[in-house]
Amino acid sequence: MVEVQSELLGAPTGFRTGDAFARGGAHRYAQAPGLEAAFRAKVEADAREERHPVAHATRLYLDLCFFHPFPDGNARAARLWLEYMLRRGRLPTPPLAPVVLWPKRPGDAVNYTRLARLLARTIAGPDAPCPNEVPE
Repeated sequence: MVEVQSELLGAPTGFRTGDAFARGGAHRYAQAPGLEAAFRAKVEADAREERHPVAHATRLYLDLCFFHPFPDGNARAARLWLEYMLRRGRLPTPPLAPVVLWPKRPGDAVNYTRLARLLARTIAGPDAPCPNEVPE
């Protein structure tokens, strides 16, 4: 991820070493000892689990949003990795505006499931039946 982020930004980067801020400083993401290791362990553990590509994409997207691992470009990284995970699962990229604008709160499992369903419905198209569940 660091290599891809460096390419996106056009300059070398790494995991952030201090607090991160978004939306003009309105949101603060605190730095804590072991944050990088925790992020890496979570992403690696999630990657080993057998899940539907929409669930994988949603989890990685939200992890990037909530860990805010880079000093800059986290929103771009989250969208890029969401698209990558969907494409890896042989799914098309849906319009991202509904996903990006969806309210996100750390630890909100109900909203995670709703976001995954929204993503699945958006991929399936407006005429597709609404899925009852997205496998987790």
